[in-house]
Amino acid sequence: MRCPVCNSNSTYLLYAVGKLPLSVSALQSSAQDSVKLPMYDIDICVCELCWHVFNASFDETVDQYSGDGCTMYNAGEAWSHHVQRVADYVNLIPRGRVVEIGAGDGEFLELLDGPKLAYEPSDDYHKLCHKGIPAHRAYYTPGVEDVEQNDLIVMRHVLEHIHKPFEFLDDLATHCRMSGIDINLVVEVPCVNNALKEGRIEDWTFEHPNHFTLTSLRTLFMRTGLNVHRIVEMYNGEVILAHVSVYRGSGHLDLQQKFKQITKLKTKLPNNVVFWGGAGKSTMILHEYALESLDRVVDSDERKWGKYVPGLPLRIETPDIIGENDTVIITTNWREEDILADMRRRNLKPAKVYTIKNGELHESAFSSEDC
Repeated sequence: MRCPVCNSNSTYLLYAVGKLPLSVSALQSSAQDSVKLPMYDIDICVCELCWHVFNASFDETVDQYSGDGCTMYNAGEAWSHHVQRVADYVNLIPRGRVVEIGAGDGEFLELLDGPKLAYEPSDDYHKLCHKGIPAHRAYYTPGVEDVEQNDLIVMRHVLEHIHKPFEFLDDLATHCRMSGIDINLVVEVPCVNNALKEGRIEDWTFEHPNHFTLTSLRTLFMRTGLNVHRIVEMYNGEVILAHVSVYRGSGHLDLQQKFKQITKLKTKLPNNVVFWGGAGKSTMILHEYALESLDRVVDSDERKWGKYVPGLPLRIETPDIIGENDTVIITTNWREEDILADMRRRNLKPAKVYTIKNGELHESAFSSEDC
C-alpha cells in the first residue's frame, strides 16, 4: 500500500471500516431504493513518513458527482463566516481569471471579483449557467483543459476526492511550466488531525479517498515543485487552506536553446585541436565534437595512454605531445584547475586553452608564461 502523496511503502492499516455507500450524492426518495445502494470498501491507512491518511481500497471507477450534486450543508453562520474569510483572502491575490474546479452551484465564485470560469460535473452546472457564470460540465483534466497566464485556480474541498492527488497536481504544474504559464492555486481541504486525536469515525466517507494533514499537504506541494506562499489550519483546525503557485515556467525553453548551441560549436573549432580527457565524462564531448581524422586526444592518467576513446578510433596519448601551435580543449570543466596545473608541471605551452560552456568556447585563464 504505497502512500498516494509521498509514494512511501511505510504505511499501515488504521481502521477497516468495511463497506459503505456514497454518502453525499446518493440520497434516495424511498427506503427500498436506499437499501439497494451499491456498497464500497473503505480501509483507512496511515503513512508513517508524511502522515497522510487514505483509503487503500478506493475504487476510482465510481462516479461520485455526476447526478444531483453536493448535498453538504453550507449555510451555517460559522461556516459562512469562514467562507467569506477565504474569499477575502483570494480577492487579494493578483490574477487574471478565477478558475474554480468543482465549483458546485457557484456560491463561492459569486464572492470573488473579476472574470470567472467554472468546472462542475454534476447537475449544479445548470445553476452556474443560470447565474451567468461561464462553466464546463466536466471534470477538470490537467494538461487538457484551458489554462491562461496569471490564472488563479481554486480547488475548495476537491483534492480530497481525487484518488491520485500527486499525479493531478504534477500534471497541472508540469503543463504550466512547459507552456511558460504562471498561475496561482488556492487549495482548501479537510484537515484530518482532529479526527485522529478524537478517534472520530464519521470522517471516513467513501467520497474522500484522501485525508490530509499539514505535513502531508506540504509534502504533496514539495513533490510537485509548487511554491508555497501560505498553508494554515482554519475553522478550529478542521480545514487547511493553502496558497501555492507555479512560476518561472519558461526555464525549460532557455535550457533547450542553450543545448541547441552545442551542435553548432563543431563548425567553429580551430585547427590543431588537442582534446584533454579521453574517457568517462570526456567520452560525450569527444563523440559530439572530435573529428576522427584530424584531432588528437590526451589524458593526465597514464593508464589510458595507448588505449582508444570508447566508440571512436582515437588513440589516447600522453599530454607531452602538445606543441606551441596546438589549441587545447579541456573536456571536463570541473577538472580544469587540475589540468592547468598538470600543464604547468609538464612545461607545456599551447597557443590557447579552452573549456566548453553553453555551447561556446571559453578561453581559460592559463598562460604559458606561467610555465
